[in-house]
Amino acid sequence: MPNVDNELEQMNRKRREEILEKHPYEIYQGAGKDTRWRTHVLDPIKKECRRMIVRKDRHLDQQYIAMHSLLYEPLKYREHS
Repeated sequence: MPNVDNELEQMNRKRREEILEKHPYEIYQGAGKDTRWRTHVLDPIKKECRRMIVRKDRHLDQQYIAMHSLLYEPLKYREHS
């Protein structure tokens, strides 16, 4: 009998990987004293339509990007002059 939890985890991992492949910004680790992970995510409220996120753990960044992409993917971003 297949393990449902294992299959669900695999599906979630695959979806997260697909989102990260489409993520347009670099995910990088700071240098020197500040070694936190950084990237930008799309944000229709901001003037530049993007927001920087900073986390201590890269894995948390991946989860945040996946969640954020699911929320904002269907939205159309306003144009700036």
